[in-house]
Amino acid sequence: MTDYAKVTVSVLYSPNSDYSSPILTESLTATYTPSEYLKLRVSAPTAGVTVDLVTFTTPTVVVIYNKDATNYVSVAYNSTADAHTVRVAAGEATVLSDVLSANDLVLTANTAAVVCDVIVFGD
Repeated sequence: MTDYAKVTVSVLYSPNSDYSSPILTESLTATYTPSEYLKLRVSAPTAGVTVDLVTFTTPTVVVIYNKDATNYVSVAYNSTADAHTVRVAAGEATVLSDVLSANDLVLTANTAAVVCDVIVFGD
C-alpha cells in the first residue's frame, strides 16, 4: 500500500496586523510517498535529547515545531554532505531534508527545556 504525505508552507506578507490587503501571498507544497512516519512530542532539555531515526532507511523530510514561547532549540543532524545545526526560534517551525538515518537528530534547548513536535516521513 502506498502512503502519501504533503508539506505546505504558506507565506503571507501584509502591512496590516489583520493580514488584509496582502502584498505577497505564496503557497509552496512538496509531496512525498513515504512508507513510514513518526510523530513525537519531545521535551528537549539544555543537555540535549536524541530522536532515534533507526526505523527509517531514508528519512525524506523532518518537520520540527518548537512549542515554547521564549526559548529556541538547536537541532543537530547529518546530511549526505556535512553535519548541520539549525536553530528553531520559540514558536517557530523548520523543515529539513537530506537527513541521514545513521545519525539521529539531537535537540538541545537554549536556557530551559522546551517541548517540540517532531514529524518524520520516509522509507
